[in-house]
Amino acid sequence: MDYVASINSGSGLCGHNDWHLPNVNELESLVNAGQSDSTGWLNTQGFINVQAEYYWSSTSNSQDATGAWAVLMDRDVVTIFGKTINSCGVWPVRSGQVGTIQLPKTGQTKCYYSSGTERTCAGTGQDGEIQAGAAWPDPRFTISGNCVTDKLTRLMWAKNGDLPNSQMDWQGALDYVAVLNSGSGLCGYNNWSLPNQKELRSLIDYSQYAPALPLNQPFYNIHSSGDWSSTSFAYSKSYAYIVVMSDGSMTSKMKGLYSDERYVWPVRSVIFPPFPTTTTGSATNVTQHLATLNGTVNPNGLFTTYYFQWGTTTSYGNTTAGQSAGSNWSDVTVSANLTGLTSNATYHFRLVATNHVGTTYGSDMTFTTSSSIPTVITSAASGVTNTSATLNGTLNPKGLSTTYCFE
Repeated sequence: MDYVASINSGSGLCGHNDWHLPNVNELESLVNAGQSDSTGWLNTQGFINVQAEYYWSSTSNSQDATGAWAVLMDRDVVTIFGKTINSCGVWPVRSGQVGTIQLPKTGQTKCYYSSGTERTCAGTGQDGEIQAGAAWPDPRFTISGNCVTDKLTRLMWAKNGDLPNSQMDWQGALDYVAVLNSGSGLCGYNNWSLPNQKELRSLIDYSQYAPALPLNQPFYNIHSSGDWSSTSFAYSKSYAYIVVMSDGSMTSKMKGLYSDERYVWPVRSVIFPPFPTTTTGSATNVTQHLATLNGTVNPNGLFTTYYFQWGTTTSYGNTTAGQSAGSNWSDVTVSANLTGLTSNATYHFRLVATNHVGTTYGSDMTFTTSSSIPTVITSAASGVTNTSATLNGTLNPKGLSTTYCFE
C-alpha cells in the first residue's frame, strides 16, 4: 500500500498519479485459465517481469482483517495471506478506462489496520476506499419460483445451492446438469450448465463471510466446502477449480477423488434487455437561435454513451457530441445545448444511446424557435383633449434592434 502511495506522491507512472493496489477482482481478471502458466502468457501480452508468485490485492479478509486476499498469477489461485507475515508481489493499476466489460465492485466498503482493527478509509488506498468497479443494482436479485436472476451479471441460478442434495465428483456434477437438461429442466429451462470459475466468483461479496454472498441474498443450502466449476485446472488437468462460498477463495481439487467431492450449483445465461433504455424529453430554453435538448438514459449496467440527433426533418442530419452516461442501473438525466438555430423554424430531435450490445433510439420530438418579427399590441390612447392625444402600445423586439412608429 505504501509503495503505491509513494508512486502517486512522486513523479507517478505513465503520466498518472492515481494508481492503486488492485482489488481482488481486478487482480484475478488478468489470469488466463486456459494457460498452464499464466505468467508466461502475460509476459507475451505486453507486460514484463510478471512473476509466478502471489500478488497482493487491496481487499481485506472480512472474517479476519489481519489478512488480505492475494492471487497466484501463474495458476489462478485466490487465497488469504497475513498482511504482516507474508510477502507478495505488487502490481499497481488504474481504474476508469473503457473496456469491453466492466468488472464489478467487490462489495468491500470498510478499511482496516494491519492489526485487523477497523479504521477510516480516507487516504488508505484500500479496496474499501477506492471501491473500483461497476456498482451493484439494487435490488440485485429477482426471484422466479425456484430460480434467481442476478441482474449484475445476467445469470440465472438455482435458488437451491445444493440442488442434488449431495456432493459429487467433477464428472458426476457435469452429468447431473446434463440429466437436468434432458429431463424436465428447471424453472422451464433446459439450458443449464455447471458454472465456470468466473461465474461462481461473480456471486462473492468480499465484505461478508459464511457465506460470502451479498446481504439479503435469496439462496439456501449454501455449503462452506466449495462448489465445482466447469473449468479445468490447466496446470494439471486432472483437477478443476472450486470456489469456496464461505469466504470467496478459489483453488483446485482432483476431479475423480472421493475426498475431493464438492457441490453442484447450476447456472444459465439470461437474455434480457442489456440495451440502454432511452427516453427523449421536451426541449427547454427555446429562443430564436437557442434550445436545450433533454432526455433520460438508463445504461442497464453496461457502459453507455449518448447523443442527440436533430434537424428540420426526421432525417435529422445533425448530431450533438457524444457523452458518457456511465454504467449504472438507474435513469441518468442528460441534455445538450443547440446554438445558431434559425428563427421561427420547427426542429425535430431524438436521443440516441449506445453500448457494446447495440443502440436504442428515443421517440421523435419537436420544438419551434421564436419568430424574429417584432410583435406589437396597440393600446387605447390616453391624455385625449380637443387638440392632442398620447398613442400607446407594447412592443417585443425579439432580441433584434427595432424601430417603431404609429400610423
